[in-house]
Amino acid sequence: MESVKFDYSKIYRFIGKEEVSVLYPQARQAQKSLENGTAKGNDFLGWVNLPVDITSELLADIEKTAADLRARTQVVVVIGIGGSYLGARSSKRRTPGRTNGSRSSLCPGTPVAPQ
Repeated sequence: MESVKFDYSKIYRFIGKEEVSVLYPQARQAQKSLENGTAKGNDFLGWVNLPVDITSELLADIEKTAADLRARTQVVVVIGIGGSYLGARSSKRRTPGRTNGSRSSLCPGTPVAPQ
């Protein structure tokens, strides 16, 4: 798996190097538990290796499901909290101009009234 590089050098304006040193072992352990699948909630860690390990079969299934949903729906309501908004927001950005009288998408944070 390809590593993500994290530059935390600018954090020192907010916390001291000593704090970073103290927290480093805990952060490293958390990273290892994500990588080896032993973290709490490990049955929800499929995202960890995406998009590196995504298969063509999974992509085909996603595309088929999306086509099926487009054919069967006029409105999609996404209700969630926290990070779940990001998926809805991404979907909305991925399909610009979908509000055309026959389909619409409404995500939290989207104005309801016409502008």
